[in-house]
Amino acid sequence: MNLKQFKTEMETLGYNINYLMFTNPPQLPYLVYYVAENNYQYSDNKNYSLFLGVNLELYDKNKNIEAENKIENKLNELGLTFSKDE
Repeated sequence: MNLKQFKTEMETLGYNINYLMFTNPPQLPYLVYYVAENNYQYSDNKNYSLFLGVNLELYDKNKNIEAENKIENKLNELGLTFSKDE
């Protein structure tokens, strides 16, 4: 899955989403995503695949368990592995 596909899938959750930051942040809650890690797989002096480590951040006034669960369910539905930090 590339970044454009990732954004499209996350948009189905109904939150505003943008790469890295919003110039003018929308009304809460909203999502921001960015590439935190590139991991190239290679052999025989050639890169043959790229794995992106993407951070997805939920911004809201208070802890929003409902939104967190919605996001986690979507990531699971897409078969994407993830970890969660506070």
